[in-house]
Amino acid sequence: MNLKRAVYYVITVLFLSGVSIDVHAQNTVVLPCDVSTPSEGNIFVGVKGSYPKMSTALDKINKVRLQACKEGLANPIDESKKLTMDDYVPLKWSADLEQVCRLRAVESFVGGNENKNHNRLNGSSIFISIPGCVTGKIETLAYEYGEEYKSGKDADGIDIWEGEKGFWEDGDAEDAGHYIAMINPRYRYVGISAFYSAEDGAISFAAQYATEQYDSNNNVKAVNQTRLAPVNSCIQTIEVKREYLSDVKIYKSAKDAGWLMKESYEKRVLVAGDSNQYYCAYDIVDEFVKSSGKLNKVLLLGDVSWESLTPSVASVTKDGTIKYKKKGNAVIQVSQNGNVICRTTLKIKYNAIGKASIKKLTKGNKSFTFTVNLKKNTWGYEVQWCKNKSFKGKTMDYMDYPKGIGMANTVRRLKKGTYYVRVRGAKMIKGDLYYSAWSKIKKVKVI
Repeated sequence: MNLKRAVYYVITVLFLSGVSIDVHAQNTVVLPCDVSTPSEGNIFVGVKGSYPKMSTALDKINKVRLQACKEGLANPIDESKKLTMDDYVPLKWSADLEQVCRLRAVESFVGGNENKNHNRLNGSSIFISIPGCVTGKIETLAYEYGEEYKSGKDADGIDIWEGEKGFWEDGDAEDAGHYIAMINPRYRYVGISAFYSAEDGAISFAAQYATEQYDSNNNVKAVNQTRLAPVNSCIQTIEVKREYLSDVKIYKSAKDAGWLMKESYEKRVLVAGDSNQYYCAYDIVDEFVKSSGKLNKVLLLGDVSWESLTPSVASVTKDGTIKYKKKGNAVIQVSQNGNVICRTTLKIKYNAIGKASIKKLTKGNKSFTFTVNLKKNTWGYEVQWCKNKSFKGKTMDYMDYPKGIGMANTVRRLKKGTYYVRVRGAKMIKGDLYYSAWSKIKKVKVI
């Protein structure tokens, strides 16, 4: 089928996030995929999001199906004939197909606007054979993002597919494939799933249709019509071919963090709901198409470790926090379960900004006085004080210029109480002001 608007088919590029996080974090459940261990050459990754309640999709699709029969549109089984009310048989829900579509919705979600064919990233059939589950005969996918999709409504996909009705009325079967699937009298069962990411403001849909369902002895079997329970927060495991991993980039934010790599300031990406750790982004490219687009992040699962091969230029902690030290090329290596997943070189254009520390802190009458020590590669410093040790709530700060460095400075007109004070080095580079990490916190009692 050709695609129109936001209906997509092949997963061409994928971002893999190498964040070392606790995937069993509170309120986040990790769901398995269709295999217990990845096959040779494949790895497991996780996609974070939610499965909305599928409460309206079936009714909506049956209304579309009924309307086509009422209007006497061309019959997909035999286009020379018209649909009649005798052709109308409401689709029934299949929990087996819904389970399959959960995986397919996630696999579709990852590729965003670059889904153009019905392929899986592990190389297997899209008609997933989960033990004990029936399989479909045809699949439809859709993907959307934007303000109107932030509610994650399960029937939005049906609206997208119904948009192809005009093509079918004009005799254009090639561009009406999703609509045809909905109105085809041959199908008796459907499973539909939506996968939603509040972080990305995106939602994907997958539906699979089937005729009668048969057991292993080829006998018609009873179909479980119970809808799966919605999942508000999960990490869905999917299987991906290792060969699809290619050029890796590690994106970091240096501003307010004590490191400096200006080109990456606007490329910081955080995993919603998890700690502010950083990640590796990989391109996954299939054998047919190499492209880019709006993609959605996935997480590396398992034991993820980081290593700096150039510790004099940059170091890296076990959770992937990279600290730049000086100009040069920093080589960072990431491993999963003991196997090297990627190695990348970061070009550090500036030396790390020198840190500042509080040399002396003295209480006074509704005031305190402090003196700052500075290391090399600074322009000045910023001091900040607050009555809350975590610096939450109301804080006060000011910048001191080079002429004030080494001199005692007094902060006045304060209320009585205990204040927590910290400083950080600052430097102006090409018109922008950047900072080092904050110093250790000291406290002073104002009288």
